[in-house]
Amino acid sequence: MKYKIKDIGLAKLYPQHDTLPFLEYVFNAHNYKRMSKRLHLNIEITNYSAQFVKRLKDIGFDIILTSNHNVVNDIAAAELAAYDIHVFAYSDQTEQDLNKFHTYVNDFKPDIYFNEYDQTNTTPLERILISYVNMNKIINYLLARTDLAGKNVLFVGLNPYFRFLTSLFEKFGSKILISYIDGLDVFKMYLKGYEIMSKDEALKKADIILLDSNRDFFLKYKDFELINSRTIVMNASFDHKYECDVEKLFNLADNVSNLHGDKYIELFDKEFLILNSCKPLSFLPNLNKDIADYIYSLIFLHLIGETDETFMSNFFKFKHLRYI
Repeated sequence: MKYKIKDIGLAKLYPQHDTLPFLEYVFNAHNYKRMSKRLHLNIEITNYSAQFVKRLKDIGFDIILTSNHNVVNDIAAAELAAYDIHVFAYSDQTEQDLNKFHTYVNDFKPDIYFNEYDQTNTTPLERILISYVNMNKIINYLLARTDLAGKNVLFVGLNPYFRFLTSLFEKFGSKILISYIDGLDVFKMYLKGYEIMSKDEALKKADIILLDSNRDFFLKYKDFELINSRTIVMNASFDHKYECDVEKLFNLADNVSNLHGDKYIELFDKEFLILNSCKPLSFLPNLNKDIADYIYSLIFLHLIGETDETFMSNFFKFKHLRYI
């Protein structure tokens, strides 16, 4: 079976004109090797992801597409099926359907497998995709809550996608502060002109704090005396007691309110917003188009062998994106 979708006739409704400009730019501007791999993608299916999947098909990947997510864009799924891609997903699919689709995937015998919903993947392609899914989550999550221009953004630790985030935050007009990183990274970040600070110094200046230090309780209850009112803190999770002592924080705060899964707290006569970045977040619904363009273009360039440095240089010269 080639596909199992809502209705192949829906493909005629797909917005062909609504393209991702930088993805199209890099696709047309590069001489890339043909990819003969069989690829299984288990991702959310939207108009933006459809454009990316079609370009993977164009460079030679044989693709089978599924989605564990309840929200499947049936028009995008139909467009991909019409583009000769194996698609097994539709908006009202059931657990029974998903089990049946798994049989089709096994018969397909993919060489490469990426599951957006499982972060235990180990292949290089999967690690690349996961890194930039996470990067997208952070930027888009913050853009929905604040203007990044003029903000002091404190990075606590530098995991792989944080390194790209520093450059992207700069393009949104943010100032980068760095704390809790190793010696070689300190030198690299210093050469880029970023401010390297002690914990106490950085907390007093930060408007947004991104935590990924892998050190238990980087932010303690008393540290919030140093942090400015209305600072946004993005903790790894409310459910894990690391990086921010959320249990004590919430217990001793003067007021704690739920705000769309996040926590608004009042403490030391100040207000803070604690974001739960590891709660289930949609990858693409309501995604800023420019961010989708950035993510998919970056993954595409990785697949054709471009270096990170080349990508960043080319990307920031491309003027059609409105935040450049």
